[in-house]
Amino acid sequence: MAPNGSLVLTARELWESQDKTQWLNFLCGYPSCVRALAESKKKGPGTLIEDDDWIRTQAPKLLSSKKFDAGCMSQVVRWKLSKGVFRPKLQQMADSLDDEEVKDAIKSAMKHLPNNVLLALKSLTVLKGIGPATASAVLAASDGSVPFFSDEAYRAATNTSTIKYTEKSYVEFCELLQDKATSLNKQKPKRSDSEKVTNKKFTPDEVQQALWSCHYCHKNKVELVLPSSEPSEEIASDDENDTKRPKMVCFPFYSCSSSEKKRTKTKGFILLK
Repeated sequence: MAPNGSLVLTARELWESQDKTQWLNFLCGYPSCVRALAESKKKGPGTLIEDDDWIRTQAPKLLSSKKFDAGCMSQVVRWKLSKGVFRPKLQQMADSLDDEEVKDAIKSAMKHLPNNVLLALKSLTVLKGIGPATASAVLAASDGSVPFFSDEAYRAATNTSTIKYTEKSYVEFCELLQDKATSLNKQKPKRSDSEKVTNKKFTPDEVQQALWSCHYCHKNKVELVLPSSEPSEEIASDDENDTKRPKMVCFPFYSCSSSEKKRTKTKGFILLK
């Protein structure tokens, strides 16, 4: 079993858990799970790894500097479709957007964050090919208090398999994740908690990322393996004076086959076959 009890939980089980160490384990494992997903694709990893890093590190800067244009919106759509079901027509519609209409929509959306998520969402869904899920990805890049509308996190939070891609459903989902982040952040530290776990303050979008990676691990029978008793060697800093971009840990994982008892060192996970 993985350290800290994080072996193949369902995303719903994680949702019901108040164990910050478990949540932090899956959050820190998110980049490696994205890499694993990309490398498992039949046509190769494509641009998913780079796009995922871009949306977490570069898109926020572009939004704050008002340089987020049609090309950026197209990249968000490409990222979203690469993580989920690919729909060529949506990508084509996003590629047809022009800079001015995207910049106008972004300007309008940013005026409403973080106080009115619904109006911020509506400001973006007027664009051709941009639905609530894609719009939420842009909002999440701008403000971590607004989570990305991922299928995996939605199912875990609502305990339902049916997803309605509507603005109303997104707002309800957003409130659930905001409440969960608040609940986790109010948890009293346990004696066994490391200082990093105790001081960690989750954003709603980090809750979403943890649920996504937990779902990926459970679906693919993947166990996160930690290098020590602590959840990560390197986690996001909550120090407002820290000017460096928070880094996510990339765990030293191992692949394991039942027919071969040997463990071969790879990047990111143990496959339980």
